[in-house]
Amino acid sequence: MRDFDFIHSADDVPRVLSIASNAGLTIRDGDPTSEPGPVIIETSQFPDKREGQYYCYRSGWIFGDLPTPRIPAGAFEGQYDMSPGVNAVGIELYFSGERQDEQGCRLGSAMISRRVDWYSPEHHEVYLAPPEVKEVFETICKRLKTGKRVRAGGRTYHLLPGALAKIKQGYLPPFDFIEWPPELR
Repeated sequence: MRDFDFIHSADDVPRVLSIASNAGLTIRDGDPTSEPGPVIIETSQFPDKREGQYYCYRSGWIFGDLPTPRIPAGAFEGQYDMSPGVNAVGIELYFSGERQDEQGCRLGSAMISRRVDWYSPEHHEVYLAPPEVKEVFETICKRLKTGKRVRAGGRTYHLLPGALAKIKQGYLPPFDFIEWPPELR
């Protein structure tokens, strides 16, 4: 996996989904489902999205049947989930969402990542992802960069436009170990 970390506001999620869609990607909801099979997110649904996990792909990145095993235990027991990297390769988006705690309103942490390989259970082989996956990933990452970022906990977090606006309104970082630089406040 290759990834890119960022800090988001709820308002940034529809924008990022639109960028992925405009790159020609199909966007699938990453939450477990009550029925086997993917739940595709339509562009008309983007404005309602404020957090979540999403798998993005093109039809040429699917190399066989996509397994949807039933979850055997835990909070999602009995529901179905797709196995990332099995017969397919893609780009994953994760948004933790904004939250309120005892210190105040916090922005969300987020990540975009890409698979570098995929597994074929039919052949018991691992194959490299098509070069196009990296190209699309890099294109999306370039569109997300605002030039504003913070470094903390050994990682660099890029700040999305909605997050930058809410920092000015007093929103806190998603984690206590991150401090806003004075020029962002």
